[in-house]
Amino acid sequence: MKTIDPNDVTIRNYSSLVALIFLIWEILVTFGDECKYIWKHNWTPVKCIYLFCRYFSLAVQIINYVVTRDLGSRISVAYTTCQIWFAFQAICTTSLLCAVNALLMLRVYALYNKDRKIAIFLANLLILDTICTMVHTDYCVKTCGFDHACSMMSTPPTTLLSFSAQILVVQGTLWGMTLWKNGAEGGRIRSQLMCLLVRDGGFLFVGTFVLVVTAVPYAFFVKSLGHIGFS
Repeated sequence: MKTIDPNDVTIRNYSSLVALIFLIWEILVTFGDECKYIWKHNWTPVKCIYLFCRYFSLAVQIINYVVTRDLGSRISVAYTTCQIWFAFQAICTTSLLCAVNALLMLRVYALYNKDRKIAIFLANLLILDTICTMVHTDYCVKTCGFDHACSMMSTPPTTLLSFSAQILVVQGTLWGMTLWKNGAEGGRIRSQLMCLLVRDGGFLFVGTFVLVVTAVPYAFFVKSLGHIGFS
């Protein structure tokens, strides 16, 4: 293992703290709408996935912040402990990504009037996306080194590139299907719901693209992305 970089530990601690504060703030400011539109209605797959994404992510981020602070304060951490911690974060992140994509796909499925062919296509896309994410995660766990504070020594550029491409393909497909449906209905947005779907899909795709074009150069030159990525 390489020696501990204090700056790396500091960045990792602050990034996890900022992520936790932002998550709590977002929950608080939208809790009124959540009570109105989520809790007062019957249990559905969408409601279950939404609540899972919302509160599982909060629980994981709290654990992430506490453990990150603890690991950073130690003189040395066993290599196997770092691998286990990385695997835990990766599994949680994969679960959340899968749930978020499932939620987005359910919106597209409903937009296409619950067409069976669309359901089969989206289900296969979700399964393929999850499998690819698991393969990337497994490769990173086996190949990424860690320093004495459990910070990743490097992020494999090829893995990051392929994973980034995977995310862009999935989000681009969902947004493209939304735009296609809008075009098929006359080439203009005819309802507030359609406007919302197109806008949200566009924001998500653009945000994902910006994240990718920022993260890839960072991984190439700084060589480590894990301390920020999971937060």
